[in-house]
Amino acid sequence: MQLAPAVNDFVTSRLPPAVHTFLASPAVRDFQAWLTKPPFGPLNAVHEARLRGREWNRWAQPAYTLASLPLLLQGYLIVKPGTRPQRATLGVLGLAMYIPCWLEFRISDPGFNMANAGLTLYAFFVVAKYLEWSCLVGPLVDPRLLHNPAPTAKTRFLSALDLTTNFRNVGLGSIGLDHSLGPRNSKLKDYHYAHPRWRPRGPLGTVMRHVWAAVWRYAFADVVLAFMRTLGEDTLCAPGGHPNSIDAFISQWEGPQRIAAVIFATGLMATVTALYLGAAHHTIAAISVSTLYETSAWDFPIFNSPLLSTSINEMWSRRWQQVIRHYMAVQSMMVMAVLPRFLRGRVTYMLLVFHFSGLLHIIGHLGMEPVPDLFRIYAFFMVSGFGCVAERAFRSITGRRVRGVVGWIWTWTFLITSGRLISDAWLDVGFPVLYTRAPRLGLGDALVTAIGLTPK
Repeated sequence: MQLAPAVNDFVTSRLPPAVHTFLASPAVRDFQAWLTKPPFGPLNAVHEARLRGREWNRWAQPAYTLASLPLLLQGYLIVKPGTRPQRATLGVLGLAMYIPCWLEFRISDPGFNMANAGLTLYAFFVVAKYLEWSCLVGPLVDPRLLHNPAPTAKTRFLSALDLTTNFRNVGLGSIGLDHSLGPRNSKLKDYHYAHPRWRPRGPLGTVMRHVWAAVWRYAFADVVLAFMRTLGEDTLCAPGGHPNSIDAFISQWEGPQRIAAVIFATGLMATVTALYLGAAHHTIAAISVSTLYETSAWDFPIFNSPLLSTSINEMWSRRWQQVIRHYMAVQSMMVMAVLPRFLRGRVTYMLLVFHFSGLLHIIGHLGMEPVPDLFRIYAFFMVSGFGCVAERAFRSITGRRVRGVVGWIWTWTFLITSGRLISDAWLDVGFPVLYTRAPRLGLGDALVTAIGLTPK
């Protein structure tokens, strides 16, 4: 705890007197206090404005939908050359509509506190896309239109809809400053997939596949939450949160059961988040495919069996959801462009990606009250980044990749251990309460009853 003041004293004692006097001035002290004031520092004014937003009402969804329409028009124009001025105008219009919507409507119910984080994270993607599509010279190559020299109005609409909703850039190759998804978009001759894709089926088979994928994920989540409600009613899912919730939950157990409790509590939020996001993705996909016939992004699973990861790099680059990957890559490349040449290596790029991932998750909590421990959340992502760097160093030294059974044990030991950082932060402010309000299927409660417990 005394390290930071000691370092500060060591540095300042060696500064010229004039500089030391300037740094000690009231104006500089006030600026430093403003910059570091919890919870968000310079963004506290935005946080306070967000908290003043009125309760979500029946006008919120139409307002958000209207504010997203300029993005759809950008998607319609971006496949055509010479449309940058029009897209930039639409971008300004869209931002002027969308940002006030985000500030205006907030979910005040403490049980849905986490939903405000979801609204903010989605707002980030919309704002980022407005900005990117305003700046890209274009045009973008949409493989849907490559083999269709005379597209119909429906085809053009589906193309615009796919480009607008395809935050992962599935099938579009590398776009703009992001060079991580294979061939450049401008060179595409057909769909390019960086990850395995489900085998194509007919419309009915595709819909049923998505329905099944949504059902089993929701059913599994129902089981997990039934045990969470029953075993952690006053700790893991206490309304409004519980200080040191995971430690309080673990302290109830002894012996091997304590190890299981650690794994359950640490992986709880990641598990239910993956299951619910997956269920939502496949539900929307089933609706989209059955009504419009599928756009390319929907038939690409949002998670790629993360439990099979045999390295930290594999987990974050291939198996966890890749929704934020593109914009983290773009921001990292912007920073890389201004760094000295000797710092523009792969290690720097990887750490920057995790740095911006941490910052994005911090920004996602702007609409929340209470706010979780933001340092722990940022630290989790940076620790993961250094874990990826360590695996690359291992490969450079030994010539072997981290993989196989040993790699699987290493990966999940690392993630469960470091996962306490982000799990403690989220569970202590009552994040799971949102999930406990999800409609019950009864399967989880039946299993809890079958082993002799009383469902809560």
